[in-house]
Amino acid sequence: MDVAGGDKLNPLDDTKEFVSAAAQRATVYLSHTPEQNKFAAKICEIFEERGMECWYAPRDQKPNDPWPDCVNEAIESCRFFVVLLTDKSAESKTLLPEIRSATHASRSLIVLNIGDPDIGPSLEHELIAAQWVNIKDKVKHDDIVEVWRLLVEIETGAIVEDDGIVAAPPGLVDPQDASGILIHLKALVGRINGRTTFKLSERERITIGRGPAVDIDVSDSRVSRRHAGITVKRDPTYGLCMKVVDLMSTNGTWIRYFREGDAEFSKFLENGETMINSGAIIRVGSTDIRVTSAHVPNNLVHLPS
Repeated sequence: MDVAGGDKLNPLDDTKEFVSAAAQRATVYLSHTPEQNKFAAKICEIFEERGMECWYAPRDQKPNDPWPDCVNEAIESCRFFVVLLTDKSAESKTLLPEIRSATHASRSLIVLNIGDPDIGPSLEHELIAAQWVNIKDKVKHDDIVEVWRLLVEIETGAIVEDDGIVAAPPGLVDPQDASGILIHLKALVGRINGRTTFKLSERERITIGRGPAVDIDVSDSRVSRRHAGITVKRDPTYGLCMKVVDLMSTNGTWIRYFREGDAEFSKFLENGETMINSGAIIRVGSTDIRVTSAHVPNNLVHLPS
């Protein structure tokens, strides 16, 4: 049982809270000028219809939110930094600092290049590692969907067809007959330390948090000391399955997952739990962790070394 020190000398006793709940859940930061507000709102609408949350300043920067803290927080928290690049935005004085913040945070840069604007050498240098989507003239609905597809492919490694995301082939082991689940964790945004692969049997659990007292140590000041856990339980319908539980964390836990034949879903846990499948993304603080898994058969044979 963790007992927080009263003198606050241990930095693990302090969890940095979010300025904006929108930054906490968002995956995409939309960088645009005020003249592009209407267009950026349309991108936000199309992305979020497909389950990919955005941070869109005219909606998500509240009057009492301190600037530039809320902007920097959103850039730090989102995995993707999408630039709406036009002649007008290329001249913006805020664009270069925003891109540098995104690069410093190792975010994926996506440039929606509209009309081939003239950019200077400094901006060109900062965008050298970005992925570009070039649009000659007016942006259409299909162009925005194409950018969304690109982000999904980068994040999940999936191939997106016209009728949705192609799911990974089903496992060879029936979950009803499995003896355990092999779980692998990978940080998509942020950093996790130490062991990343675990074999869990029924009723076993691994914990996620900040510091040495958990199984998965996350380097993120917005993560609580004991933030969340992944446990294996037996469900009468689904057999052996994984569940994520929020361990009364300060900022809660977000779950993002794909369901076969559907778009992406998001769920916020606040001292609750939910079942997940392989490929789900757990967001603790500003860190995104993808969970991949495989069921272990009852008759697994261990070969001699």
